[in-house]
Amino acid sequence: MSKTKSAFTRSELNQFRKLLLEKRREILHDLQGLQDSMEDPSTPGEQNQGMSNLPTHPADLATDAYDQELDLAFAGRARDRLNEIDQAIDRIEDGTYGICLAQPGELIDKKRLMAKPWAKYCLEHAQKVRET
Repeated sequence: MSKTKSAFTRSELNQFRKLLLEKRREILHDLQGLQDSMEDPSTPGEQNQGMSNLPTHPADLATDAYDQELDLAFAGRARDRLNEIDQAIDRIEDGTYGICLAQPGELIDKKRLMAKPWAKYCLEHAQKVRET
């Protein structure tokens, strides 16, 4: 069985590739900033430790732990998005970009791809996937 090929022109595919690579750079930049801030020893809880022999207030520790959890969750979502972007670039390369993965032969609307160029599903199937 042969794969359905993308309905987009080479020029359109290049435009999508450019969007994907730009988003990929943004995410990598954000991840680098997050990593730098996590490695920075001047986080709020640690600032107080150098100024006094008193232990840091438990609320400060809880806030720091919560912030770290948020940072880790963001990093995980960012890595997932990078993976989706890489897969979309692979679909451009193999000529199947813009084709719904849940319904081969069903095209993903160009407007949807302009807003979310890593989309794997047409709108109908994306809603079904979200509901499950």
